[in-house]
Amino acid sequence: MEQLRDRFRGFLAMTTPAQRVGIGVSIVVGVLAAAAFLRWISTPSYALLYAGLDDKALSQVVQELDSQGVPYRIEGGGSRVMVPQDQVYRVRATLAEAGVAGQTMPAGYELFDQQGLGTTDFQQRVDYQRALEGELAKTLMAMEGIEGASVRIAIPERSPFDQQAPQATASVLVSPSAPLSEQQVRAIVFLVANAVPGLTPEQVTVADTGGQVLAAPGTDPLGIAGDQTFELTHRYEQSLAADVQRLLASVPGGANASVVVRARLNFDQTSTETETVDPASAVPVDTSQTEETLTQSPGSAGTTGGTGGVDYRKTDSQQTYAVSRETTKTIQAPGDVQQLSVAVVMDNGQNTGITPADPNQVEALVSAALGLDPARGDTIEVTQLPFPKAEPQGRP
Repeated sequence: MEQLRDRFRGFLAMTTPAQRVGIGVSIVVGVLAAAAFLRWISTPSYALLYAGLDDKALSQVVQELDSQGVPYRIEGGGSRVMVPQDQVYRVRATLAEAGVAGQTMPAGYELFDQQGLGTTDFQQRVDYQRALEGELAKTLMAMEGIEGASVRIAIPERSPFDQQAPQATASVLVSPSAPLSEQQVRAIVFLVANAVPGLTPEQVTVADTGGQVLAAPGTDPLGIAGDQTFELTHRYEQSLAADVQRLLASVPGGANASVVVRARLNFDQTSTETETVDPASAVPVDTSQTEETLTQSPGSAGTTGGTGGVDYRKTDSQQTYAVSRETTKTIQAPGDVQQLSVAVVMDNGQNTGITPADPNQVEALVSAALGLDPARGDTIEVTQLPFPKAEPQGRP
């Protein structure tokens, strides 16, 4: 030890003050670098446990992690919970056993943060498609009633020999907390279709985790069907019944009349295109005339016998006319009334002492108000029955 110390002193004596300072700085920098390296080696890598949790779920997850003594980090402004990478699956299982569960949000555009300089064009296309699927899944999971969602998009590559771009398709799997209405299913279809270039609503398939197909190619997501048709029909019937009740309020015996209207509506959308040609409006647009003449004197070459010559003349004329054409395209909106059935029950005055109105007059009045047409099968029935007499209200 004394020999090493003497050698070190001798070495320092041989160096200049500037060299001594450089050696000292080098030693300090080396020690700090070694300490930083050891700290980096000893620090565990963190991976995503849960993301997109609300405040209540985040509080439950953090409380359970504290009780288990699991180190964690909260990043993204409280939107992501990170745990050591080697403990992700074990912690997720223990949390589920404890009744605390969250959901891992699919990766979206953050996938591009992991790309390096050596990323190929194929990898960029794949990452773009994965990011688009993840962002769509996040959007669907933000909808009320959807606990989880998975989106898969198929975008075929376009060949330089294809005259038309290939059709993209999409499949959506949702995990709803309650049965989805048709309006919600249509919203899912349109959200996905409008987010992918070249994707139409007709090429989007939606199913739930229970194995039920909610929308598939061959169905019309733009049409009106199911519960929406029932709702529109019911509102239309209620509107007509309310009009009749207001009308009968001024008729004897009709103040408390009961009116029921049943309507059959056609929700098919039809399109008709008509082309009309007017022959009287013919106008010449092109005229051509061809004249052919052949003259040959007597005795010239090509004549066979005789002394007379040849004089041939032919004239053709052709004229092209254009007529006026009118094209009319008519689109009939859904909701056409196919049939109405009306039932009216009025007071006959037996218990109330009023003089009831003539049922025939009431029937004619209601038919005119609703525009009933017997030719399309509309029916109306007016019945008068004894209504109970109103009890006098006692004084409080």
